[in-house]
Amino acid sequence: MESLAKKAANPVKVDITDDYIYPINGASFFCKFQLIVDEELEGASSKKENQLDFNKSAIVSLDLVENFFEPFTTASVTVNNPFDFVDNKVATRGDGRDQFHITLYDASIQPDMVEKEQLQYKFVINGENNSVSKTDRSNNFKTYNLIDVNYFKLNEQVPAGKKYTGKVGDIIKTILEEKLGPGACGEKWDPGDHEISATSIPEAIIPPAGWRYSDLIKYLLRIYYYYEGGKKLPVQGILKFDRFTKKYTLQPISKIFADNDNLTFEGFGAGDLTGSTKPERGEFMNPNNPKEKKSSGGSINEGVSINVYTNQLRNTNLTTPMLEYSNEFFTNYSVGYTDDTLGNNYMTQVSIDSLKKYWEKHFVEVFKCMKGKPKPFLPLNTEKEKIYKPFISPFQNQKAAVALAKAQMVSNLTFFNLQLNIDNLGNTKRTSGTFMDVFNLHDHIDPVTGKERIVDRKLLGRWFITSVRHRFFKDSYQTVLQCIKPYVGPGSVDKKITTPVPPDVGPNK
Repeated sequence: MESLAKKAANPVKVDITDDYIYPINGASFFCKFQLIVDEELEGASSKKENQLDFNKSAIVSLDLVENFFEPFTTASVTVNNPFDFVDNKVATRGDGRDQFHITLYDASIQPDMVEKEQLQYKFVINGENNSVSKTDRSNNFKTYNLIDVNYFKLNEQVPAGKKYTGKVGDIIKTILEEKLGPGACGEKWDPGDHEISATSIPEAIIPPAGWRYSDLIKYLLRIYYYYEGGKKLPVQGILKFDRFTKKYTLQPISKIFADNDNLTFEGFGAGDLTGSTKPERGEFMNPNNPKEKKSSGGSINEGVSINVYTNQLRNTNLTTPMLEYSNEFFTNYSVGYTDDTLGNNYMTQVSIDSLKKYWEKHFVEVFKCMKGKPKPFLPLNTEKEKIYKPFISPFQNQKAAVALAKAQMVSNLTFFNLQLNIDNLGNTKRTSGTFMDVFNLHDHIDPVTGKERIVDRKLLGRWFITSVRHRFFKDSYQTVLQCIKPYVGPGSVDKKITTPVPPDVGPNK
């Protein structure tokens, strides 16, 4: 991957005396933090009294989390508050109209990339905590707990008697555009295949008393499914906020995994980046490395950045789903549903074995390794194949009940799988719902023992990023990535090397 390592962009010179430009991690960052209260606040004679700009030195820490499974971002920020400075400058109301705005990006990136890579969010202040010194009033701090402004808007209670019918994805879109305004949803929007019948009243979505729109959206996401490959594989959908377009998207997870080539923007080298430069070695020698795509121009992995200084994984936090996880999530379902018209209860079974080959096709075979095909990672044994977990459907037909159970099973096999956590120097372009490559410039043979490094099968490959945590503390910035991978590499391609038992074979097989 030496060719990729040379793709580091040339930094653009930035005048660090410009407004809002501050040093972080030794680089220049644009940092804008604003506390804004309601303009109609009594006693406020001008707009300046309703707004407080913090410079970077006033921000002690910022913790912002972008989660693939949660469409609304959360954060917390701690600011200096000497002599009650903040409270003397602005008077917060505590009624949901107090907001905290954040804009952050690397000032060295090209101007046309700012919109795509910046962290720009508007939050509502959900709570505050003070940390005060017992001896020195100049050493006080204030922490704000922040929730996405859109999430706050959706916390309005659903009117009594409201009823929704149609495809689940269309219902979600209607709610978002009704509460957040027209144009809240982007082009990447799939209504799914679960349609709530307009003629069958019990099947209509009627929110219970006390439900908020945010509760309703989360419920609708649980009953959303999309048929991948005809009707063979129902999959769940993900509602996500696109930082670049500032719109929400709703996509089946199968479509996201199928588009992994275009959603991979970064690569990390495991261990040292000091491999051989000979063509027959390096990334082409380790069979478990992700296979690089070629652009129309002939270059390899165009758009995948690798920094030889910051993208080295000297230590890796790799976790394998053990007995507790696999017993809970790698299990068959016994699906139950009730026909209120006839008064009958029905039960049917959905097994992993019946879905496995379709799951492999859309969530394993979409990836490519340097030498050989990836293998699904499913730690199953004969005893687990006999275990069934109850799954009760709220709908009165077998089609929806079975589809929901299968969609949940697909998500379990995919996301409760191999896990990797990376704590690295911060980068604002990292976001959830994308992929990253982990590679090794050395081959898969340990130079000391002469045997295969079997950890390469699990560690190397293309990982899906489920969560990105942006952590700022004073003048330092780290990003913590949580990733999953549903497959292992092909392992050794040399038949003379003794390999261990494949990971999908349990002790009883």
